[in-house]
Amino acid sequence: MQYRIPIFRPPALDLRLLHKYLEPSILAGRYSNWGPAEQLLEQRLCDHFGLRAGQLTLLSNATLALEAALTTRSQPGEEWVLPSWSFAATGLAALRSGVTFSFGDVGIRDGVLIPVRGSDRIMGVAPFGASPIGPSFHQMDIVDAAASFDAMEGQGPNLALNAGYVVSLHATKTLASGEGGVFISKDMEWVQKVKSFANFGFANGVRSSMQVGTNAKMSEVTAAFGLASLDAWQNGLRDRWRDVARKAKSISSSAGFDSFFAVEEGYGSPYWILKLDSSADRKNLIREMAQSAIETRDWWGEGMHVMKPFLGINRGYLENTLSWVSTSVALPLYPSMNASDFKSIQGVLERVS
Repeated sequence: MQYRIPIFRPPALDLRLLHKYLEPSILAGRYSNWGPAEQLLEQRLCDHFGLRAGQLTLLSNATLALEAALTTRSQPGEEWVLPSWSFAATGLAALRSGVTFSFGDVGIRDGVLIPVRGSDRIMGVAPFGASPIGPSFHQMDIVDAAASFDAMEGQGPNLALNAGYVVSLHATKTLASGEGGVFISKDMEWVQKVKSFANFGFANGVRSSMQVGTNAKMSEVTAAFGLASLDAWQNGLRDRWRDVARKAKSISSSAGFDSFFAVEEGYGSPYWILKLDSSADRKNLIREMAQSAIETRDWWGEGMHVMKPFLGINRGYLENTLSWVSTSVALPLYPSMNASDFKSIQGVLERVS
């Protein structure tokens, strides 16, 4: 179906900036392995997040960043708990890392993993760009904060001392490199282990694998796109993201719906999530949106616990997870949406409320 208002449209970048950021890499003959563009992006992201040098490293994508974090943090015999209600990458990273894990339930209001007694380690998720700061997250060893680039700005001093955080730079995120992942921790030894993991397990200048690893280094082309995107972010894109979030929140409220996560918190995020009273209401909203050529999406499907790769994974009683799955839906949200787009969405919400 051809949608008049698609679920997402990435912001356009000034491609002339790529030459600016790629030229030093070309002149140096460095297209990967921590070239000039990657080093500059790492430095600027440290400034964005309020981190010291050495508390952040870049990888080719966020899924591999999660896998690296799990692999380098886990000890033999430890068990992890993850939320089933998340994007599949969270669980796939756990499967590929070889750790033992189970699925736990999430809060009915905040969608955040409820800590499970007896688990050795916890990997939680900051849902749909929400802030990963607060008491619930400070109990976690790893936080999948894939969409929380805006919510984490300047939050370095408030991060848990021994936790690791992963942010995505995928094309569907507010700061996009096309692909790319960021691993953050105040534990700089852990950061170095993740960086080593991304370089075949090499460490200390020795070209011999000292630990399990893979090739997950960020390329200079990816870093150049990230730098161009960061320029746009600092020159008005951040304000445009926050402006559409405010519009989404206002429209939701006026139609009698609650908005959730980053939109409710006032941060830029590509996720306008509504939670309906029932699955029937949700199906009706999706149908009405489709009839108006407005795309909707279940970004996280029915939960990982029903996906084929995870059918053998233990899980607790996922009552709240099932509620989120059956009553939540995502609406379009991106900076190029205009007044007519928002008016169309508002009209549908008012008809079904």
